Amino acid sequence: MSFVVRQANRRDFPAIQAFIQEAYGSLATYKGKARWSWQFVNNPAIEHSGDNDDVPVWIALDGVRVIGQIALQRMDLTAGGQAYKAGWIVDVMILPSFRGCGLGHRLYGAIAETGLALFTLTMAPATRRMAEKRGAITLPVTYQYSRLELPSARDVERYLLARTSHRPAWSKAARLIVGSRLTLPIAWSFQAMAKAKGLRARLGPDKQTNFESVSRFGPEVDAVWRSQPGSIGGTPRTSGYLNWRFVDCPDLQYECFVARRRDRVTGYLVLRRANPAELRQGVIADALATAGLPGAWADLAAFAIDHFRDSVASIEAVASTAGPNDLLKQLGFIRTKRYDATIVCQDQFILTNLSSVTNWFFTKADHDLDQINLA
Repeated sequence: MSFVVRQANRRDFPAIQAFIQEAYGSLATYKGKARWSWQFVNNPAIEHSGDNDDVPVWIALDGVRVIGQIALQRMDLTAGGQAYKAGWIVDVMILPSFRGCGLGHRLYGAIAETGLALFTLTMAPATRRMAEKRGAITLPVTYQYSRLELPSARDVERYLLARTSHRPAWSKAARLIVGSRLTLPIAWSFQAMAKAKGLRARLGPDKQTNFESVSRFGPEVDAVWRSQPGSIGGTPRTSGYLNWRFVDCPDLQYECFVARRRDRVTGYLVLRRANPAELRQGVIADALATAGLPGAWADLAAFAIDHFRDSVASIEAVASTAGPNDLLKQLGFIRTKRYDATIVCQDQFILTNLSSVTNWFFTKADHDLDQINLA
């Protein structure tokens, strides 16, 4: 079968939108023009030159019909004190009737030829096989955490039905539980569990730390990233990046905070309450404490928990570094998922340099990890 694989440009969006509607079903409404432009056109890590209207999206076409795509959410990267051009591999999708034709490997090969360092945090097994075929290196584990707050019977119902929707036998059992109204005592037991572990105790940050709600981040937060060890790898948390990622994001509403002690910035925090279409969660989307300040990480976590208290069923966070991982476990968060991030790069010199970095900073601000997940 003869298909064309090429880089897309802005004029291709109507055809891509038709593909998204066909491929993503109920999720398509959350992948509209505003998000597409934000992610692939207005991303500050993209180098724009002259009249070039290419976007970091590669498409497979059957005539004029888009039948598959792979995209890069471009990012600036620092690792081991060096700067690199890189991107997160996102939105890998081929229409079911065109799978098995080798299109996935052709699309993956097309983005590999850019020479960029290609990162993934979460991926389908097929995408991982394509990465491994191209010599991917696997990074230290990143964990997702959840902490129980006040789940209701309705929360339990939505969770059970959502988690079993693709497993007929389990789905039948879940519907029986929901129909028997056992979700209320299950919710009570979860609340009792949280109380027994002391999770309901009011934490609160240190009284010397003040949290200021901001509509946009200013240059004062740049110093928080600069304070981190030079060996760390990740997207620099500059004010420019944070404002693009959270303030300018068109489909998610974030709350941004700057923490200070005696006028010194000790960290920042980005929180989100789940969309009504999602489970009733609070999301710690991003947080970073100024390095070397005792209690700075604990203040951020305590403020986030107190901010969501009594208004969510659970709180979710992602962490990759030792300090936040240890703190979340101490505060009653449990590991609910692991991410084995990978890097692919055709430039073996760059790949070798990146493979030597062991301290990577990832949160839900990375990849496209924080997006609407239907309940």
